Amino acid sequence: MNNLKVSICVPTYNANSIWQDWICRVAEQDKVISCQVFVIDSSSEDLTVALAQTAGFNTHLIPKSEFNHGGTR
Repeated sequence: MNNLKVSICVPTYNANSIWQDWICRVAEQDKVISCQVFVIDSSSEDLTVALAQTAGFNTHLIPKSEFNHGGTR
């Protein structure tokens, strides 16, 4: 197995429509490269956060009132 480790930081908001596919693709990569995923969510109203937590990703929620694109990135 490769000793390469990667951290991925993903800003999200209502990503549910494509999120499950993305999670599956990261899981496939994790078989080759150890991936640690950090999800920064700006108060999604769908299953984005629940799916991220179920996948074992580290999640941080930003209240919608405190979100701005520049500050988040």
